[in-house]
Amino acid sequence: MPFNVSKYNVMHIGRKNTKNIYTVMGQEIPETIEEKDLGAVFSGVIGLIRRSIINRNAEEMKILYKTLVRPILDYYIPVWRPLSE
Repeated sequence: MPFNVSKYNVMHIGRKNTKNIYTVMGQEIPETIEEKDLGAVFSGVIGLIRRSIINRNAEEMKILYKTLVRPILDYYIPVWRPLSE
C-alpha cells in the first residue's frame, strides 16, 4: 500500500526542538500547530500554560488544568476507552 504524503503533518513541540524538515518520498512534510487524531485536537494546551504562567503554585495550576485541559480529556475519553468500567 503506498503512502499518501498529503496526509502527513509535523508538529514541533518544545522550545529546544530543532524543528527539522522532514520529507517522505521526496516531498517536504508541512508543519502544523495543531493536529486532530480520533476527533481530539492536540494543540499543546499544557505547554501554553507552562510558558504563560510565571508563578506556578499548586493551587493555581490545578485550577488552570481543570479549566483548560480536563474538559478536553473528559470529552474524548469514550474514544480512547469505549468500555469504561
